[in-house]
Amino acid sequence: MKKVNIGGMLAVIFMSAFFLGACGKTENIRENEAPVAVARDEAVRERSHVFKLEDKKLPNADMSLYSDSFSVVNGCCYFHAYHGEILTAESILKLTVERDFEEILLPEESDYYYEKFTVDDSGNIFIIKTAYSDDSSPSEKCLVKLSAQGNMMWSAPLTEADCENDIRDVAYVNGVGVVIVGEGELSIYDENDGQFTEKVKRDTDIPNYYDAKLLKTRNGKVYICEEDSNLDYKLYEFNCDSKTFGKVVETPQSLHVNCQNLFPGSTFDLYVAEKDGIYGFNTGDMEATLIYDYVLSDIQVGYIAIIAEPSPDNMVIYGSLGNDEYSLCGVTEVKPEDVTSKTTLTIGMMGIDEDVRNQMIRFNQDNDKVRLKILDYTENDTGAEDGNLSASYERLNLDMVQGNTPDILILDDDMPWRSYIDKGALESLDKYVEHDQELPLEKILDNVVEATSIKGNHYFLVPKFQINTCVAAKDIVGDEIVTLENYKDICSRQGMDPADGMGFHIRDYSDIYYSLCGSSFIDYEKGISGYDSEGFKALLDLISSFPGADDGVEYSSEREGYYRENKALLLPYTFFDFDFYQVIRDGYFGRDIVFNGYPSEKCGKSYISLPLQIAISSSCTDKESAWRFLKSFLSDEYQEKIEDGFPVSKKAFNELVKKSQVELEDIYGDSLIAHKEFNIAGVNVERKALSKEEAEYFSDFIMSVKEISPVDNKILDIISEEVGAFYAGQKSADEVANIIQSRVSLYLSESK
Repeated sequence: MKKVNIGGMLAVIFMSAFFLGACGKTENIRENEAPVAVARDEAVRERSHVFKLEDKKLPNADMSLYSDSFSVVNGCCYFHAYHGEILTAESILKLTVERDFEEILLPEESDYYYEKFTVDDSGNIFIIKTAYSDDSSPSEKCLVKLSAQGNMMWSAPLTEADCENDIRDVAYVNGVGVVIVGEGELSIYDENDGQFTEKVKRDTDIPNYYDAKLLKTRNGKVYICEEDSNLDYKLYEFNCDSKTFGKVVETPQSLHVNCQNLFPGSTFDLYVAEKDGIYGFNTGDMEATLIYDYVLSDIQVGYIAIIAEPSPDNMVIYGSLGNDEYSLCGVTEVKPEDVTSKTTLTIGMMGIDEDVRNQMIRFNQDNDKVRLKILDYTENDTGAEDGNLSASYERLNLDMVQGNTPDILILDDDMPWRSYIDKGALESLDKYVEHDQELPLEKILDNVVEATSIKGNHYFLVPKFQINTCVAAKDIVGDEIVTLENYKDICSRQGMDPADGMGFHIRDYSDIYYSLCGSSFIDYEKGISGYDSEGFKALLDLISSFPGADDGVEYSSEREGYYRENKALLLPYTFFDFDFYQVIRDGYFGRDIVFNGYPSEKCGKSYISLPLQIAISSSCTDKESAWRFLKSFLSDEYQEKIEDGFPVSKKAFNELVKKSQVELEDIYGDSLIAHKEFNIAGVNVERKALSKEEAEYFSDFIMSVKEISPVDNKILDIISEEVGAFYAGQKSADEVANIIQSRVSLYLSESK
């Protein structure tokens, strides 16, 4: 069983040294000016790449922009606009050189709608007009030419092939005509009358869903960015004379280029909107240039749909900027000397957590003296892409050894955070809560407060949680709890094969059972374990009945019907919202359900799973500011928008319970429930609002769970390394259990 090695003996050495000196700072390194130079360079960097946004108010309050089509010509930007949530009118919105708006109304035709468009050097508009279709037959499509004032010049039908294809992009190419990109091929139409002239076939392998974009750069060259059959995006130059494409144009390896984030520019040939900022490069460059940094600019960017630069250093962007609403904004660079100096606190994490980054940006916007910045330990770790983070954890351990522990830590299962607590590396948060009038513990769900208490204190803040449990049919188990002791007996009474009793599982991937069914075999607070018990041997016996990875047993959707057919007993499931309670009950079981929990030695256990844990290090240089950041995750604004878990605030949780009982509809009267219908083993299940009784039953269960999921990857590594001998028949359950017990006991003693 493949597991991530989190540092081996090297990590042990690092941690031993850390516990001797993590709380103090190391002495200054003498006769070495490198740290000073690094600090100076970092200070300069943090004053560069800063920008501010100027909201470009659209002419009408009910106007919005389509995000998939725009043009830049002669210093002007052109956007496709529409009015109202229910489409009432469409237009081309022109942002002039003087930064004023001019609206060019598109001819209204009730049976048609407008798609991609392009603009020529004279300001004439070429736009695709498509007929509405109620069936699967190809829609009628036309290419329409409008004057710069919006007057109809002509309308010409597209070829039958182009009508059948989805139009990916349109571009006017001087001397060539209007180029339309369909499914893996390009069509060229005459700019004077709209007649089809020729087809340009692509010789690349085309995936089932073809994605492509045409880009006209500042030097007049035309490129196509398209996705190949390997789902990789490639850039090719278009030869306007031969009407062919050349070889692949290399793009900087550090960028994640695709059709959605690549835009032509004026200062650079091309811009790329990455998660952390806007980068520019010229064709042929192997390195990209960071232009604007979102975090340093204290700007929260959800998604950039358009980057338009009509002239050098005159950029306009359209997207989700600072909130859920899309807006059009001008971009202005802030000179380094005008950037306010702030004290910096670091947030250490393994990979970027978008929730944390967004909250950090909001915090930075509201603070004049303190700036938070992310220290991503997976950066430049080549093994991180394959899931091997050993080098990343070694970097964190080394920083802790040298007294450079991040001020704030995002904890995860691979971190020995219990040891951090034991050695005083993490700050207790209780004193901050006690003195914070805005955040009494009474506002937080009682079960979460209890579950996250470690030896009577709280060392990390939890903004949201999920529930790990096993569900059973009420008419089968009744009031009986399924445990490791009686699991096989209950399966036998019901005529079930124990190998199918937990659904479909492969023996080689049983970490969840070692963790959740095996939680009763370890006590972290006392530092003792019981992996040599009869209960753990029963767990090994249960897992041994599952098929192995090499047995050739494959998953089939028919197995989802096993619960309705009384062929399976327990359904392991992780709940993170109210929606799926009804789907599990009606879809999988077809009758009332109970929450048994994972079978353990003497009972069934359900657990609180923590997608996000935030801690303050005991060496943090500004703990009050760090606490203000942590508690922002408990604000009403944050709690009410959580989508991948249950909120921990009582107010937000109770609102969620109420919402689960309401059938939400949009302005068209359609249900807002995502994935409204499910098909489970041939049975259609329609998700509906819960009744008051259903919502209360489910919420009562959620609030009854008071234990954190006991995931410890070091212990899982030990178990994984030893159980194979039992499953292969090389050792008995007694032998393997004794070895695991010995190794876990040693690990617990070394962690103290």
